Amino acid sequence: MPASRYVPMMVEMSLYDASGIVAFYLVVSACLRILLWPTIPANVMIYLAVALLGAAAIEFVAVHVLHEWAYLPSMPAVFGIGVLPLVQLPLTGLASIVLARRFSSLP
Repeated sequence: MPASRYVPMMVEMSLYDASGIVAFYLVVSACLRILLWPTIPANVMIYLAVALLGAAAIEFVAVHVLHEWAYLPSMPAVFGIGVLPLVQLPLTGLASIVLARRFSSLP
């Protein structure tokens, strides 16, 4: 695939990922009833659970309902969902939250 097609596609997918991370953060904020929730272990676990469920739903619909893409046989899968895409969104979201807190004035 030429870069002229690949790069715009990757930018689009990155924007979807960023939107998902923000949405998952806001779901946790609504559950905790505080926008800038502290990154204590209990809250982080809630975030990871929300993000994991969201990622699983997104992957399942994209792969098995909409047939947007397919996994290669070498992709490890759990219940028909690729393991790496499943954990990528929660982990990059958590890294984003931690880095944003570190570089801001928030505790």
